[in-house]
Amino acid sequence: MRNKIISFIEFMLATIIMAAQIGSLLSSYRPDAVSLLIFSFIVYVAFVFVDVVWTPIYYGRKAWKKLILGWVGAYGFVVASVAILNFYSADYPFNMVSKIFTTIMPVALAFTALLAAYNTLKYLILDKFIPYTLENGTMQKMLREFLLITTVYVLGFFILSGRGYRIAQELWATIIPVCGLLYLINHYLLLPFKEGKKHNEFKYYALLAISFVLLFMIFMATFSRNYDDAYILILQVCVPILFIGLSIFHYERNKQHYLQVQKLNTKLGHSNASLDLLRNQINPHFLFNSLNTLYGTALQENADRTATGVQRLGDMMRFMLEENLQDFIPMSSEVEYMKNYIHLQTLRVQTSDKVHITSKIEDINCNHLVAPMLLIPFIENAFKHGISLREKSWVNISLYCDDHHIYFDVNNSVHARHSEDTERYNTGIGLNNVKQRLELLYPGKHELSIRQGTQEYFVHLTLTV
Repeated sequence: MRNKIISFIEFMLATIIMAAQIGSLLSSYRPDAVSLLIFSFIVYVAFVFVDVVWTPIYYGRKAWKKLILGWVGAYGFVVASVAILNFYSADYPFNMVSKIFTTIMPVALAFTALLAAYNTLKYLILDKFIPYTLENGTMQKMLREFLLITTVYVLGFFILSGRGYRIAQELWATIIPVCGLLYLINHYLLLPFKEGKKHNEFKYYALLAISFVLLFMIFMATFSRNYDDAYILILQVCVPILFIGLSIFHYERNKQHYLQVQKLNTKLGHSNASLDLLRNQINPHFLFNSLNTLYGTALQENADRTATGVQRLGDMMRFMLEENLQDFIPMSSEVEYMKNYIHLQTLRVQTSDKVHITSKIEDINCNHLVAPMLLIPFIENAFKHGISLREKSWVNISLYCDDHHIYFDVNNSVHARHSEDTERYNTGIGLNNVKQRLELLYPGKHELSIRQGTQEYFVHLTLTV
């Protein structure tokens, strides 16, 4: 999608530059205007064919032979077209083309090589150096600004179409497309590339300089040199710098706006995620007093396993009541809740020889602060979907920490649910909830990998804290 829109923008810009060349030459009353128009049209057709039509198709397919064949075809088209025009130069005033193409084939080869190099550099930047994909909103904003520049350009060109404004018309016809293209390149390609990594600043200025030089060459090729050199130099330097500064100003303003919106979304999302989490948990107030009664009754009846289970469930309820509402808690509290839950589930299945539960929790270095209930949903999901008292089942849990990371792994067996199972079509609200919380609380600081096969489910989470 991104490459298609960029190709469309390139086509529109090439068309605008071609229209600017037509307007500039028709208003200049030069004797070689027709010759230059025909030459410009040849270059325009070759560029559109290679850059907009041929290269996007076969570059995406990695069909390198057909890609090179298209470039060779563009070379042959330029050579044949210029040769034919030179053949009819007696009837057609094509003196300027004859001067430019003193040797047609080498110059046409240079043009084709430049076009191929431009396409290669463009896709190299898009696919390798720019570590982001333009979102639909960004694309829409780019198109809006492109249409705004185009509208201003067309209106200004028609306003200056009178003969008395020939110099201003030629300046407008050439410098606005060049500077508009420089604005779009810097705003939507180079500045995001600079923000992508820490050491991209030098590459940014190098790419900006290359873009400036290439656009400067376009300006020099289309603008007449019959005017005062100092005046032209000021335009060539000051106006592009003005557009570069304008693009930087708009980019920084948009970035600040985006950061503010992202901050508000983070706060709102955190509140919503916490609310969803609380809605999906049992209210500890409702059962807390009853648990104490059950614990005392179990001790009186010498039901040690039941008493232990009730005690651990009570500890879990205290965790939900006291610590779950905090933004961050000690990792030791999260680990204690995990151990209580695993022990409670082990009590349920310990009489079955088909169920194997192993937990390797090394919490010696787990001295970090974490958001509550980040790890528990994965364990709950493992016991919920991985345990069957009638089939061979297993749940394996591993946790260890270092100074800056938490490493957590869970894998469990997978069993087909029976048609009468009320949770057969449950999509896992708890897992979706914890994924959302990870994105909001640890953006760029977590790595979550989930793999599911026909017989096994695996979760790996690395958290940077």
